[in-house]
Amino acid sequence: MSTTYLPPHSSLSSGHGTARRTGSIMLVDDEPALRTVGRAILSTLDMRVLTASGGEDALALLADAHRDHSLPDVVLLDLTLPGGISGLETFDHIKVRYPGLPVIACSGFFGDGASEIIQHVGFADMLPKPYTPDGLITIVRRVLMRVNGEG
Repeated sequence: MSTTYLPPHSSLSSGHGTARRTGSIMLVDDEPALRTVGRAILSTLDMRVLTASGGEDALALLADAHRDHSLPDVVLLDLTLPGGISGLETFDHIKVRYPGLPVIACSGFFGDGASEIIQHVGFADMLPKPYTPDGLITIVRRVLMRVNGEG
């Protein structure tokens, strides 16, 4: 069963010189430290942050969120998920079940031309690892602005 993703109800607004947003993001990474740091960084955007340790966990959380009518506004997905289903397989499931839900590809293994390939496959954007707090925030804001028709 697929559900068409509708853009979030909230929008970006200014607050103390920085764009702020009330919404949610799902961070999928197998490394606990990256989930913890990512959650802390993304929490500075006044967003609810869901974390998942792998593809199966992410899909289960998305199914629960869908039932509660609270799908995240964007998913940040590590493409290298050992064991279980891969990041690309997780992405394929998300695209079938929740068309239009923006997914940012995250990996430490992007090579030349990765940006074009990532966009061709259907990802909303990409974030190379290791990333900085500013890099993470910039990518998430850019995708959220596109979702809201602001960029």
